[in-house]
Amino acid sequence: MNVKKLSNIKNYFELIEHDFKVLDLLTEEYPPNLKNEDFSDWIITLLYYISCIYIKAYFQSIGVNIQNHQALKEGISRSSKLYFIFIPYRKLEEASRDARYVLFIRLSQHPLLHISCLFI
Repeated sequence: MNVKKLSNIKNYFELIEHDFKVLDLLTEEYPPNLKNEDFSDWIITLLYYISCIYIKAYFQSIGVNIQNHQALKEGISRSSKLYFIFIPYRKLEEASRDARYVLFIRLSQHPLLHISCLFI
């Protein structure tokens, strides 16, 4: 594996580590002024992006540079090693999109929460 590829993979894992720290902030007990706030939309979105970064790191490790979400979906669907996560990945992608653009999804009410565990 060449140095550039290792550097890119290292960058992906640094980003994942950062995103998990943000996720920790959003899932810990909130300060009094935020007790009634619900950040489920950001939690679902972070879980989706963490899964994307993990998968991009995998592709980078095998010499495939993924540039966008469409290429990521195509890569998963065509990979014999990743095809089994395609449907859960798409459901998490849809939940993330819904949380960001369509409606506010409360985590406690969302049936797809367990799907994110497949990627973490």
